Amino acid sequence: MSNIISVPPRSISIPHERRNPAPAVVEALKSSMSEIGLLNPITIQSNRAAMRRYLVAGRNRLEAAIQLKWDTIDCIELPDIDEVEDAETVGKLAEIAENLHRREIDAVERGELIAAWDRLRSDRREVSAQLGQKPQGGRPSGGVSKAARDLGMTRQAVDRALKVAALSPEAKAKARSAGLANNQTALLKAAKHKEPAAQVAALDQHAAKHEPRPTEKPDPLHHIKSAWRVLTKRERDAFIKWLREAGDL
Repeated sequence: MSNIISVPPRSISIPHERRNPAPAVVEALKSSMSEIGLLNPITIQSNRAAMRRYLVAGRNRLEAAIQLKWDTIDCIELPDIDEVEDAETVGKLAEIAENLHRREIDAVERGELIAAWDRLRSDRREVSAQLGQKPQGGRPSGGVSKAARDLGMTRQAVDRALKVAALSPEAKAKARSAGLANNQTALLKAAKHKEPAAQVAALDQHAAKHEPRPTEKPDPLHHIKSAWRVLTKRERDAFIKWLREAGDL
């Protein structure tokens, strides 16, 4: 289970696959972090055998803490990894975690990222089982529950994301072209069907059912008539005089 701990920023190893920090983002973070502290802890994963901690998410926040010369930084610590080779997996997990925190991703992409996270973690468990390593903490939990704990999500949210991720490429393309890529209700309805054609049909049906009705064009003459009825005789005469002077009568 994930824990929140405080560790020295420079003690955290950064997988070589990670992108370099963005200077503009780091400067903005330094300003806010010096004023109000760190609102969202970074995410790390430990390898106790190698006595190292690896960054999973929060590259720019970590760099800001280093430049601010903080003694410690708050971290969400994911369950321990056992093998040094897992550093490569941590790098991939880090990329997924960073992308999940992007606000502009839609429900389809979010589902694909969560599914990728779940596959990586499942592959690790299979390798550990083949090597005869026993899971710590008693009975191993299911993949959905483990992904939920890792990502700080509910089991139901992960389960829904995995269903969306399992949609056919044809259905995902239809969802994007129909503007439904961020409509989880429509996506989950489509996911109830196994065949790609049925999924596409479900999305088409949802789009047709919820298509906004064309608004009626306003009738300017109706507004003029309504206004004319409430005008006084003097106001009507003034309006007619204005029309004549404008050459409209």
